[in-house]
Amino acid sequence: MAKKKKKTRSGFEDTIKGLLESLVGVVFWYEPLRIKYQTEAKYTPDFVIYKGKLKKPKKPLTASELKDTILIETKGYFKPEDRRKMKYVKRSNPDLDIRMVFQRDNYLTKSKKKKYSDWAEQHGFIYAVGTIPKDWYS
Repeated sequence: MAKKKKKTRSGFEDTIKGLLESLVGVVFWYEPLRIKYQTEAKYTPDFVIYKGKLKKPKKPLTASELKDTILIETKGYFKPEDRRKMKYVKRSNPDLDIRMVFQRDNYLTKSKKKKYSDWAEQHGFIYAVGTIPKDWYS
């Protein structure tokens, strides 16, 4: 019996997953772990790209293996509560390489003063719009 593939939570995540699956030699996982931030809260990154020479493990990654990873969070609509959560995660885990991929570089509010990219830069996140840049996985 064939193993069932894990479904993504959105069409944009599905697009990014398809891109990663099509790349030869790229090792990645979809939502493979939960990372604590603040007190008891946990964050599950959408994708984890491993940059070392490890075959995809059957178990979740250990803390020592996370040093060779890029954690990718994909966002279509970047809700205020998601922005708050990502700030807390980064503040609680400063050694993790957490990057954002936005479907579009939309405005955060109706006043059109700040875009998603502005927010990412302000809070120290490496980001991309539309897809994952090649230099993130090559």
